[in-house]
Amino acid sequence: MRQTLFATACACLLLHAGAGLAAQYESEVRVLDEVPKVEQPKNDQALIDSVENDPYALALTLRELAARAARSGDAKQAAAYLQRALDQNALSAVVQDQMRQTLGQLYQNSGEYQRVITTLAPDLRNRSDADPQLLLTVAAAYAQLNQHRQALPFIQRAVEAESDPSREMLQVYAAVLLALKRYNQAAPIVERLVRADPSDRQGWLQLAALHAQRKDFDRAAAVMELAHRQGMLETPEERRQLAGLFVQAGAPYEAGALLNRWIERDELPADAATLGMLADAWSAARETPQAIRALNRLNQVAPSSRSWLQLGRLQMEQAQWAQAEQSLTRALAEAEDIPTDQTLVALGLARYQQADIDGALRAFRQAARSGRVRRAAEQWVGFLESGRAREQALEATRELVARRGEGEVASRFSGMETREATRPGMEGVDPDLPPLTEVGALRAGTADGRIPPWTGGLTADQPGLRRVDGQPVNPYADDAVISTIRSTNYTQYGEALSEGHKEMLRRFNDYEMRVYPSRRPVVYPEPIRQASVSNRQTARLLESDSISGADLGVPFAEPQTGAEVMWNHRVRYRGRTQDFYTDEMVVFSDGDRLQTSRREHVLFVYGNPARAGEVDDSNMLLYYVGSVDNVPIVGRAMAIVHETANQTKEKRRIWISAGQTGRVRRIPPVGFDFPRPGSEGLSFVDQIDMYNGGFQRYVWKLRGRREMLVPYNSYDINSPAQRYDQLLGPGHLDQSQARYEWHRVWVVEATERAPARHKIGKRVFYVDEDSWTILMVDVYDQAGNLWQLQEGHLYFDWESQVAVSAPIVHYDFKRNAWYANRLLNEARGVVFNQGDYAPPDFSPNRAPRVFR
Repeated sequence: MRQTLFATACACLLLHAGAGLAAQYESEVRVLDEVPKVEQPKNDQALIDSVENDPYALALTLRELAARAARSGDAKQAAAYLQRALDQNALSAVVQDQMRQTLGQLYQNSGEYQRVITTLAPDLRNRSDADPQLLLTVAAAYAQLNQHRQALPFIQRAVEAESDPSREMLQVYAAVLLALKRYNQAAPIVERLVRADPSDRQGWLQLAALHAQRKDFDRAAAVMELAHRQGMLETPEERRQLAGLFVQAGAPYEAGALLNRWIERDELPADAATLGMLADAWSAARETPQAIRALNRLNQVAPSSRSWLQLGRLQMEQAQWAQAEQSLTRALAEAEDIPTDQTLVALGLARYQQADIDGALRAFRQAARSGRVRRAAEQWVGFLESGRAREQALEATRELVARRGEGEVASRFSGMETREATRPGMEGVDPDLPPLTEVGALRAGTADGRIPPWTGGLTADQPGLRRVDGQPVNPYADDAVISTIRSTNYTQYGEALSEGHKEMLRRFNDYEMRVYPSRRPVVYPEPIRQASVSNRQTARLLESDSISGADLGVPFAEPQTGAEVMWNHRVRYRGRTQDFYTDEMVVFSDGDRLQTSRREHVLFVYGNPARAGEVDDSNMLLYYVGSVDNVPIVGRAMAIVHETANQTKEKRRIWISAGQTGRVRRIPPVGFDFPRPGSEGLSFVDQIDMYNGGFQRYVWKLRGRREMLVPYNSYDINSPAQRYDQLLGPGHLDQSQARYEWHRVWVVEATERAPARHKIGKRVFYVDEDSWTILMVDVYDQAGNLWQLQEGHLYFDWESQVAVSAPIVHYDFKRNAWYANRLLNEARGVVFNQGDYAPPDFSPNRAPRVFR
């Protein structure tokens, strides 16, 4: 760049000096009648001294000397002579301008950038006919001084003035835009430079870095990959940069494979930086065995407390308890930059799983010295000092050994609670059949035909679909009952029935389940489906209650743990907004009833195409406000909830008001077995929407897919033609209006995690593969006795493309009572995507006014 400008300056000086002087200066007012004959001076200073008293002659002489210095390559001396010539102010305005422009270019070459600006900028700033090359000179000077905002208007004018801007001009423009972080404007400029010269290695690297700054990691990785294929990645750092971009682009498996290949070919050193990145890539890809191998190599090369801790946690995930204990012990020995107290808790868990009660007690007692984990550690100490602790630990160890022999590895405490040796739910499926749907359901039907293939679902443009008062009418009203399950024949259906349904059939002679042809109407909007595909590469659980790398769609379309299935339910698509106006009914054992009305409004952040990307920024999943009327003693109760995505970063926020005062006050996060207002103790807060609580009090075991009879396409049971007096009987719903079909569900078993406590000891969830909606829950008490059946009657609203559970019922086998919520028959019903809400509407100050 500087050489080009210097050549330009030399050309200007030579053009306006020497043989053409008479023509160049014929406009000068002074003309000599005779050229004096003088002796030629021996040096430059003598020549200057000889004309010192004549400004005109001195200016010409200095200009000639400047040209001579430029020819010899002395830009600094040429600039000094030219400045003195200008100071004489003896030449015409045209020539003075030309000299000033040349001087600015000479200052640029000699690195005197402030003088460039002082010399050229004032004149060029307001000239519409300014020379683009001079505008470039000023812009480059400002850029050298890191005054990029001042440089921008000059370089923009230079580029706009040229039909085909030079490479140097585009390079300065790109550099200024990048410095100002105007990445979107810089991208096409840098791409243009790379296209013009594909051999420019630095251009490729700059373009990749630019896309990374724009958070367009897919494109950044693609650019770096092209550079790699052309042999342009020369350094280990550049190769690791490519691998890092693959991780950021949501392709950690590709990053791990690439790093592995480079290491094997000696194209990357197996040093700490490379092996650490390899371990992180395999961990992000959930390739835990490979991540463990990488960390073992890393700890041979450059062991650190961080790498030992990371290895220990992964080994715990794989139920490698002895190895995990060794790794965690090494991490504590290093004791650098790791949370020592949390590491001690992990060490205690690893020892407990090996039935080493005394060792676990030592770890938990030491951890209890820290305020951050004191409470949890003290709970563990109390549990381990109890009489049955050793017996339970030995029993758990025997159970673990037995399950590992069956190909399943279960962890009771690690957060990634269950892993199976093969992909769950795929056993016995013909590999030649169509693949999974975008959201993770098996596209194929069953061989016997009772579950049909998924063929695209029910869409609003299909003929014959009707709505009455805004609610969908049964599109399958002509279907005939295939069979009816009663107390006399239910045993022949085996595992196709939940334990709760079997109990209902045993208890009530008039309870029946009418089986209809299976239909698969659920199809989510295109953005949700496509996001579900993208999430497969990026979604991960930081802890059981904290999700990362997922947006809009199903986070875990191919779940590997029970917690992942439950997260799919928690963030399933339910529209942009929801407005529920429903009734609830408690039916007591003596036939008495208590009816309440509930009003709920929800603004979804996750799963809302209009708010894509906001989950990471706000850490919010949804905003909720709900109120229930006719609650005994209280009257009207209201709750405001802000549900967070990463609860290790920020817990859910809850405000409540009760009674007539309307005073809103914030309360600590409630959940788990806190009674749900209006349910008369028949339902807990974490049973809302079948399950919406935290995950830390349970161990979540994934039992795989199962073909079962489930409540589905339940349009008739919600019909306004069905009045509550008819629908709500003394022991159960009017089952003549309920519809059951064969569908595949994911089965998740949640058992209480000691020493945490919950009134519910175990739950078994049955989650629909097409909608990720929980359809049924078998609920057990702490003694292991079946306590409740939760049943969600699902239908699909084709207009809003939302799967709805209504009504939801809780049958309590101890109290012989039951509770139904989301009753629509005599209520206003449910409205999707019509609420024009914003997060401030759900603030504790505004919500009582907005939703009163």
